[in-house]
Amino acid sequence: MRATVVSGNMQNLRALTLDPRMGLMFWTDWEESNPRIERATLAGQDRRVIFRVLDIDNGGWPNGLTIDFISERLYWIDAKSDSVHTILYDGGDHREVLRDSALLTHPFAVSLFDSYVYWTDWRVNAIIRANKWNGTDVQIIEGTSAQPFDLKIIHPSRQPFSSKNPCRKNGRCSHICLINSTTTRLCACPHMMRLSPDNQTCLVVNQTLVYATPTNIVAMDILPPHTRLFPVLAGKSVEKVQALDFDAEEKIVYWADANSATIARVYLNGSGNVEVIVKSDLQNPNGIAVDWLSDNVYFTSWSEGDGMASISIASENGHYRRVLLNEKNGLQKPRDIVVDPQSGMMYWFDTINGSASLYQSFMDGTVMKKMSPSSESMADPRGLLLDVIHKRLLWIEQKSKTIFAFDIVSKNTRKITFVDKTAKPSLMTLDMANSQIIIYDDSEAGNSKISSSPLSDAFVADAQLQLIKNVSGVVLLKALDHELQGGDNACRIRPSPCSHHCVPLPDQGHRCLCAEGFDFVSGLCQPINSFLLYADDDSLEAISILATHDLDQLSSIPRVNRPIAVAVDARREWIYWIDGESNELWKVKRDSTQSQLVLSGQNSKLAHIAVDWATGNVYLSSRVPGKTAIGVIEVVLSDNRKYTVVEEKRDVPRHLQVDSHNGYLFWLTSVGLHRSNLDGSNMKTLITSANLTDLALNLPDERLCFIEGNKTTLECTNYDGLNQRQAMDFSAIINAVTAIAVHGMQIFWYDRAMQGGSLLAGNLTSDGSLPNYLRMRRHRMNANVFDMTIYDKDSHITTNLCSNDNGGCQDICFFYPDNRMKCACVFGQLAADGKTCEAYKAFLAYSRGRMIEFAPMTASSGGTGSANPAYPPIDSTEVIRSAVGVSFDYAQSLIFYSDIQLKRIVAVKFDGSDNFAVAENVGSVEGLAFDYLHKELYFTSYSNHSIMRVSVADPYTVAGNYPKATTRLLMLNDQDKPRGIAVDPCEMRIYWTNWREGLPSIERAYFSGFQREKLITTDIRTPNAITIDFLARKLYWSDARLDKIERCEMDGSNRQVLVSGDTIVGHYPAHPFGLVVYGNYLFYTDWITRGVVKMNKLTGGEAEFLRGNFTEQPMGVAAIAEDALQCGMDACTRANLGCQDVCRLTAAGQPHCACTGERTLSHDNRTCEEMAARCADVEYECTTTGRCIPYEETCDGVPDCPNKEDEAIDFCGTRECREGFFACGNGQCILAAKKCDGHNDCGNYRDETQCECRPGEFKCKSGMCVLLTKRCNNEMDCNDASDEMDNCAKRDCSKVEILKGKTSVNCAKTTQCIVSDWLCDGQNDCWDNSDEKNCTTIQRTRPTSGRPSVCSQWQHKCKSTGTCIPKSWACDQQRDCADGSDEENCERSCLQDEFECAASKNCIDLQLKCDGKKDCKDGSDEKDCPNDCDVAKSFKCRGNGRCIPKQWQCDGFDDCMDNSGSSALGSDEQNCDAVSIDFVIGCRADEFRCNSTHECIPRKNFCDGDKDCTDGSDEPPNCGKRYCPNSDFSCGDGQCIPISWICNQIPDCRDGSDEQETLCSGKGSCKNGQFLCDNGVCINETLTCDQKNDCGDRSDENRCNVNECMTDDPCDGVCIDKKIGFECLCDSPRKKLKKSSSGKMECLWANMCDDFPCSQFCMNKGENGFHCFCEEGYTLAPDQRTCRHTDSVQPLLLVANRHYLRLYTLKGRPKGILLSNLTNGVAVDYDYTSQRVYWSDVTLTSSHIGYTSLGNVPDTYKVIHPLPRENPDGVAVDWLAKNLYWCDKNNDAISVSTLDGRFRKTLLKGAPLQEPRAVVLDPIR
Repeated sequence: MRATVVSGNMQNLRALTLDPRMGLMFWTDWEESNPRIERATLAGQDRRVIFRVLDIDNGGWPNGLTIDFISERLYWIDAKSDSVHTILYDGGDHREVLRDSALLTHPFAVSLFDSYVYWTDWRVNAIIRANKWNGTDVQIIEGTSAQPFDLKIIHPSRQPFSSKNPCRKNGRCSHICLINSTTTRLCACPHMMRLSPDNQTCLVVNQTLVYATPTNIVAMDILPPHTRLFPVLAGKSVEKVQALDFDAEEKIVYWADANSATIARVYLNGSGNVEVIVKSDLQNPNGIAVDWLSDNVYFTSWSEGDGMASISIASENGHYRRVLLNEKNGLQKPRDIVVDPQSGMMYWFDTINGSASLYQSFMDGTVMKKMSPSSESMADPRGLLLDVIHKRLLWIEQKSKTIFAFDIVSKNTRKITFVDKTAKPSLMTLDMANSQIIIYDDSEAGNSKISSSPLSDAFVADAQLQLIKNVSGVVLLKALDHELQGGDNACRIRPSPCSHHCVPLPDQGHRCLCAEGFDFVSGLCQPINSFLLYADDDSLEAISILATHDLDQLSSIPRVNRPIAVAVDARREWIYWIDGESNELWKVKRDSTQSQLVLSGQNSKLAHIAVDWATGNVYLSSRVPGKTAIGVIEVVLSDNRKYTVVEEKRDVPRHLQVDSHNGYLFWLTSVGLHRSNLDGSNMKTLITSANLTDLALNLPDERLCFIEGNKTTLECTNYDGLNQRQAMDFSAIINAVTAIAVHGMQIFWYDRAMQGGSLLAGNLTSDGSLPNYLRMRRHRMNANVFDMTIYDKDSHITTNLCSNDNGGCQDICFFYPDNRMKCACVFGQLAADGKTCEAYKAFLAYSRGRMIEFAPMTASSGGTGSANPAYPPIDSTEVIRSAVGVSFDYAQSLIFYSDIQLKRIVAVKFDGSDNFAVAENVGSVEGLAFDYLHKELYFTSYSNHSIMRVSVADPYTVAGNYPKATTRLLMLNDQDKPRGIAVDPCEMRIYWTNWREGLPSIERAYFSGFQREKLITTDIRTPNAITIDFLARKLYWSDARLDKIERCEMDGSNRQVLVSGDTIVGHYPAHPFGLVVYGNYLFYTDWITRGVVKMNKLTGGEAEFLRGNFTEQPMGVAAIAEDALQCGMDACTRANLGCQDVCRLTAAGQPHCACTGERTLSHDNRTCEEMAARCADVEYECTTTGRCIPYEETCDGVPDCPNKEDEAIDFCGTRECREGFFACGNGQCILAAKKCDGHNDCGNYRDETQCECRPGEFKCKSGMCVLLTKRCNNEMDCNDASDEMDNCAKRDCSKVEILKGKTSVNCAKTTQCIVSDWLCDGQNDCWDNSDEKNCTTIQRTRPTSGRPSVCSQWQHKCKSTGTCIPKSWACDQQRDCADGSDEENCERSCLQDEFECAASKNCIDLQLKCDGKKDCKDGSDEKDCPNDCDVAKSFKCRGNGRCIPKQWQCDGFDDCMDNSGSSALGSDEQNCDAVSIDFVIGCRADEFRCNSTHECIPRKNFCDGDKDCTDGSDEPPNCGKRYCPNSDFSCGDGQCIPISWICNQIPDCRDGSDEQETLCSGKGSCKNGQFLCDNGVCINETLTCDQKNDCGDRSDENRCNVNECMTDDPCDGVCIDKKIGFECLCDSPRKKLKKSSSGKMECLWANMCDDFPCSQFCMNKGENGFHCFCEEGYTLAPDQRTCRHTDSVQPLLLVANRHYLRLYTLKGRPKGILLSNLTNGVAVDYDYTSQRVYWSDVTLTSSHIGYTSLGNVPDTYKVIHPLPRENPDGVAVDWLAKNLYWCDKNNDAISVSTLDGRFRKTLLKGAPLQEPRAVVLDPIR
């Protein structure tokens, strides 16, 4: 049942959501001018717009919509602005939840659960969630391989129960109950039913009025209240309605559309979509009639120009179609057809030579004759109607607006008169059951109406009853009466007596007719053998190849949307086409039956097809996607398997043609016309031209015909490209030929520009030319014909060696031109018999995420990479989603792969026939390796930081064996990131790569986890895959960051780079991921080149792509072969030693027997025996000496037995811990009693996990133990903060000031105090996240949230995000908007003292022009430079040719800056008289002048041990001993250093005397290079581990050469191993070390503000990092760290630089020179009000203080204080009182005057001043 609830005023509906509790529904509408969210009741009442989406920034595409039932809010996502929003049910309280997220780029659907909103995203291809209140905690929940669409949360809370249900027991409604509010409901009826007066029961409607405008069709109840019974038909399916009829029994309405030239139908009960049944050769379809008894549709068609006219019949579904009458029968403009299937007659109007006539005939088109109604009724008759009850015809004469009735039996014509004389009907119909005539009257402007009147037997229409008012544009009117379409005829029999059309005849007779393209033979419809087939916009059409027969030759084919290419196999009666809209290949039988999908192009774009009719194989060309798209031609077999025969690197092959008789394949590209054998071999180019537009075969003459686009000619050539002739020049008569076909001497083509699209034909002459005689076959087609071909059964009867039984080939048979054949295999290889196929003995398997594919180990002969694979790809989405790691079990023909999306490991048969889950919930597994000896699968877990394994020894066919539980072998550090893994079953070792940040490595360990060691730690960045070459016992690995592949010995020695991306031609490897070695070759997958590459493992050469051009990044790869994983060349098997337990290989590859566990090898060196118990249960007996050692000391990395058998691999690698001992997981066993004793006995803390806390300790809820004194101390010590919950007294947070001026509040459950602004800010400030739960308002402190919809006049609005930033931030050369729009369209020009570079328009300092260096990239600053300087005024620098003022020479300062040495001066300061320099700038008596640089430094710094002069002249070699102050330490050579620097293990004194042993003894530590013994003695580190007791307590010989970092894992962060012991360091941002109760050094969170990350204020938030905030007048920049001023004034730097006063921006860009004539400018300050700059110019002879303009106003330079005996090194302006302060270093004084220099006064002089240097003021205070 289906009913319409809401209709009208809807443009682009997208999302719908309901709240049945409230009886409400909500939906989104994408209408471009008014995108909105609407609501109505579930019964369609109270419809209203609640939110207009244009009101939000950049809004317009409201995609997903969902409901928060608890808070009664709507959440929706906007795909245009990429944002999430929420409103109340009434549209109020709009809140923006999230915007500007990298994971919110094109959201589609949305849902909600708990505190999170979830959405799907088309660009991220993932399901994502965020906090529903404030948009924080954004994270990907699940990635998807394709664009995700809708999303729903399955949980009872998403369909909440309501105790009030107005529709309980269906609300007593007979059909549909609709909730209208929380307490009321409305009953509704399905389409074509009406509600009875009881408002509960639905009744069937028998009389229906259907009316149509040109663009919509409406069905309504004839009886009051005339309700609509069906949704309005409108849109693309209704463009210009010209005729209409219906089948009452089936409830189907049919209509003809003039614009689309179609006849369509739809079920009035809403059970189906609009279906087009006729869609070709339909012009002016002014009449349509339904034979409801025989299931046929009759329709008229005519065209003005060519005189074509017809009355046709079609089956009800349009499958069959036939012309009954045409222009040869005298038709010209037939219209308004009606049929009487009970009597077998049909009637119609026809306008012949301008005069209208009424005709009748039998319904098969025979016995046609003209009828004779009155002449006045035929002036302009329209709207022919059959009254089946009274056997009369009715119509309207349009000129007089009169209705006439014609009695079919008596032949009398009567006029119907209306009581209402004003009635002027333009349309009419009959309600025969009620004897009513219904008319449409539009004669009165603005008052068009449909009304009904009783019709008497006297043909008088009584008073009118208005049915519909104010309805304009009605073109058709029909009354549908279910009861009147009854009766019977000879065609009513089921099954039908005819195969195509059964046509009733008078006197209960019938006639069988065949559709066009079929002949009636022996009572059956048989298809004709030849016709022209072509593909237009939306159909496949066919016409006879005979010039005398232009009717359709092909029945309507279902499911044809946009055919772009066609091909035929007439031998098997198949027609093939490519659907360009769905990108699919379809086929259908010649009789239009058995339509079926052959294959989908998926990621490949299908282009063209041809058929080898001898074998039935289809040749298909397509564009293959990838990094570089290429075109291919593939053979598609009957079972849809594909075999590639041609690869085109340049173009996509098009217009394929096959000659099965001669064994040739032809095609076009942008290069020209090509030919090859059917298997793609012997390829050659026949014609070279870039403008060949179509290709056709002339099979009888063995010639090729093609269109030459440049010449606009039709040309033909032989199969070898010779004897090329021009058949015709189209330029004069043809405009746009798009398709051609040849049949014998006939040629057909389509010209899309001639007469609205015309199909033409011509005959070729014997010399191959085409005379200018054209036959128009069809015209005004108004369609695009994309392709055409000839269907000719006679030409496809050719046989060859492949046509019978496929030539004996199992897969493919290719016929060759020299009358021979060759078999080929789609998968695998040809067997020895040359006909059957067999699997490869060795091949590759690689993962492509969504599939696993196979490849041979050799490329095709041409190196195209098209060699056929071993097996079909495994790509079922039920089996595989995102495969990464790959391994295999050859014995069971199983592929193992890890699926990181489904988080499981799966096994699947090579051929994909069977699969099972090996292990589930394994996290992110990227590396897999199979141990074929022990049937175990080893893998790395990236997410769990561990090495794991799972057994696959049990048969998978036994239920319950899988999935299996996994075993963790090694628990790595949280910072470790294991990736690739390889297994050596013979040595029982595993090797893996580790991506750990800062400490990447390649490591190995034994199967038990014993003896973990790092093999490679240097020159390695991102080690990806690792593999073992069992043949040569070598280890290979790839580095994705360094783009190289290396190898080494199995112990890490003899390391060699095999190949590097920057040294190989072709730039590969570029990003190697998977890696495997087999035989003498190495194979790897590459993420950048997107392919599988093969190369020589010995040289790194011979590189070739086996597969490439992938759309996605290839992952793992495996070389599958029976001997691929044979370690040591299986020497143990070959030697056959007869070992009882196991055979092992030595490092040299020699076999020997070994025993597992604690058993020992017998004297026969083959069998094993239990060890005699000569030692205690807690001891281990050394097998060679009988010595007993503690069992705990076995397998600990330190040999205790004389012959080291306690550390033997055979023992440690396989043993299980004895009873009473605890397994540490690293190979060690400790006494069970030592578990949970507070000591790290295992070395990896495994014995101290899951323990009960000791007295004096508090057990956290997480299981962690902390000291009881830490309980309730207002600090979080438990990782879950449980030590600060439950019965802890709350602090008075109002007295705790965290931020200045901010109120602090208590957290709900913990003792923490937080600032109230931190509530609902997305960060866990209360330690238990309680400040982020149950947020009632959305209150975010981040500046990216809550943007106003409109920016103020003082703000700039970012384009893409709508973010408002201060207007002063625009055009400040700093990007503040995410899209950089604040720096667009900025105008700037260089200042007067700047030079503009020619190309970049950048501004540089004018002083840099012509300085001998290119400061502009284009070198324009060094062009047009003067050749020389003015000698009188300037000095020319020798090094760079720069000209400087002459007074700058020998002034003690380097102005030329052309020195070449590190300390040499420029050429302007060379060869100068020292006296002259002192005259300019001298040093005082208490200062020392440096030799070469002339700097003045305090004399006390002379010989103080530190170089203060740049040239070091203050520290000559002859410095004598001097005394140091009490705060310093005096070194042995007299150097002074701070006393805090001594004994810090860093020699600061030149002679090292600050770190002498006599000085530093007793400080509790040893100096660098020394070892601290347990007894406190310091010895040299070289004395450790020398087997001598140098400490006296043997602590220097304990645990020597033991890597505690590998075995004990003693550090929480980074562990650095030392000769004895280790050192712990912490990963940033944790810095502080603290020893835990278990002895492990833990890294604690440092104060994140210690490193000053914020430009102004910083608040440390512990584990949550830090929070930056700003002073008033500043706001945080987008980097969330920098405070930027919010006013419009741009700050500048004012700098005094000797000769200049300069202005710079804060980013260092020069803004101008204020002064350039100073001698030695030192101090500077300014007064902003007066725009003046005050400066001091200090020289030895005289000093000055003056001012100049801050804005470069001319004539404002003035000296206000000449100071001949003063040294004013500092000046300061009091901008309030307008006074100037300066300090005098010479006279130890500070003075003041007014800003104009008047009223000078010395404020301070003498003690306590000593050389005052700078002065600064705060006038406000």
